[in-house]
Amino acid sequence: MLIRYQYPWIIRLLPESFSRFGTAVGLLFLILAGCAHIETDSGPPTVWQSAPQEPVWVHHALPPSRGNVYLVARAKTRAGRPEALEEARKTLAESLVKRLEASGLHFTAGTRGTLLERFREEISRRNGPLVLADSWEYETQPDTRNPFLLERHAWILVRAPVNFL
Repeated sequence: MLIRYQYPWIIRLLPESFSRFGTAVGLLFLILAGCAHIETDSGPPTVWQSAPQEPVWVHHALPPSRGNVYLVARAKTRAGRPEALEEARKTLAESLVKRLEASGLHFTAGTRGTLLERFREEISRRNGPLVLADSWEYETQPDTRNPFLLERHAWILVRAPVNFL
């Protein structure tokens, strides 16, 4: 007995077996998922244009300590975690010295270097006027063509008394 369909073109749209249909849908999904990662802008990457960034001076006290100023310094490097944190400490020490110079104090090159070294040591310790309260980091991939090139961003949060500076 011959079966006649009212719309025979609908039958041609469906595959003969569902395994082929599943394969076709899977391939279509992979193609569309791959297209989602294509970047349309081909401009120069701005990730490598790094400028020395001043730390953020948070003037309100965060709990549980009252009467403190929290300083946040940031560093960006391709090296490991210790190097990134050391770079953030250097940035914070440099900005502390610049803040003292802006208030009217003048240092020679030797005393400025000594002061920078002392600030870096103070930030590294857990006691004293400058206390390293927290540090965190994350990694980014600045160039999508090179999956092995990673850039590490590190932040440090330092607690200091209000009358420290």
